[in-house]
Amino acid sequence: MVHFWTNGCINCVHNYAYYQKWMEQYKDRKDFQMIGVHTPEFDGEKNIDRLRERIKKNKLTFAVAVDNSSATWKAWNNEFWPCIYLVDKSGNIREKWAGELREKEFQLMTERIDALLKE
Repeated sequence: MVHFWTNGCINCVHNYAYYQKWMEQYKDRKDFQMIGVHTPEFDGEKNIDRLRERIKKNKLTFAVAVDNSSATWKAWNNEFWPCIYLVDKSGNIREKWAGELREKEFQLMTERIDALLKE
């Protein structure tokens, strides 16, 4: 899973609990990785110390790639915060969810993660 986020986005913040649920649910799986690509919307979000503080404060345990120049954002042709991509073992994007998750969307994405892990 690759997800684009920024620490100043309230919709991203609302997704933290779901990200942590996935991290806990799949913690023993070597075939599941979550990478959060932190792509700032505003200059203040580019501050690495602030980012580290927010990660620690919110107990985020997924890997974080810092994309201050938006190079990764552009390479993925991403348009939204937050945005989640499910990538299969061959590197193909199989699912995409743009926006804030709610329980229904979380369950749907979890089912899709499980299906990919069975392949």
